[in-house]
Amino acid sequence: MVYTQSAKTEVPVDALLQLHEHSELARLGRRRHVLEPKVLADRAAASALDTGRLLSQAEFEEGGHGTPERRALAYHRAVAERLRRADVTEARQVLARWRSQGRVAEEYAARWESLLAQPLPVIRRAIGADTQDARDLRQNSPFAGMLSEAERRKILSEVR
Repeated sequence: MVYTQSAKTEVPVDALLQLHEHSELARLGRRRHVLEPKVLADRAAASALDTGRLLSQAEFEEGGHGTPERRALAYHRAVAERLRRADVTEARQVLARWRSQGRVAEEYAARWESLLAQPLPVIRRAIGADTQDARDLRQNSPFAGMLSEAERRKILSEVR
């Protein structure tokens, strides 16, 4: 559960979907405890996430970036570290869904589509770049939901 700005508790949909998918796969193997391994793995990944390494000291401090920009930068650098071709394929699918639903401006969709057609090293550098263009792209990122909820919460709590 997470607390909203209005102090209500909510369960993020992405977290529920990940747990559901994991439990369905585990049930196929007839395991008794299907959620515990997933929860423990997410917690371990969050513990291993070193937010201080994701941002330079200048980026970590308030300087010229606001808190949301620093958080988005840290999030995308964490995604970039483990980015695989399957993740890029998933991001393309998200982008296509957003386009069909009219949830993304065509300018950003085209820029993301062009970037996602590049080799992995280029994508990794681009999503973790501290440039205005990268900040603009991160505002409409198809990589949302790529980190576990525990990792996302750690970034939110440690990057101010």
